[in-house]
Amino acid sequence: MNTVLDTTLHYKNVFLKMIQNKKDEDTNDK
Repeated sequence: MNTVLDTTLHYKNVFLKMIQNKKDEDTNDK
C-alpha cells in the first residue's frame, strides 16, 4: 500500500510541476 501511495504522490507532484511550468511559459510569452 505504501508503495502505491508514494507512487501516486510522486506523479501528483510531477503533474503539478508541469502545470506550474506551463503557466510560467505562458506568462513569459506575453
